[in-house]
Amino acid sequence: MPDNQQTTQSLDEKWTQYAHKHLVGRKITNVRYLSQEEADNLGWGKRCVVLHLNDGSLIFPSKDDAGNDAGTLFGQGPPDDEGKAEDITCPTL
Repeated sequence: MPDNQQTTQSLDEKWTQYAHKHLVGRKITNVRYLSQEEADNLGWGKRCVVLHLNDGSLIFPSKDDAGNDAGTLFGQGPPDDEGKAEDITCPTL
């Protein structure tokens, strides 16, 4: 396996394990948007959705890895009887 493939695989495994540790088995207990004060404290011009987890963690999207501003959360609902899934978008405000 070429080095770049090993590196990509290693990074995938590392961050998958990290996400697994922090997310698997958790339940979303509340959903809200960042307050303007919270966004200001982060130095962000936009506000995003915040997921409260049952262990006290807060999860919220950023537009990039450096946390430079709020991000949009995307997803898909379960497929209906025709196999179509609703797109889910929690935009920045």
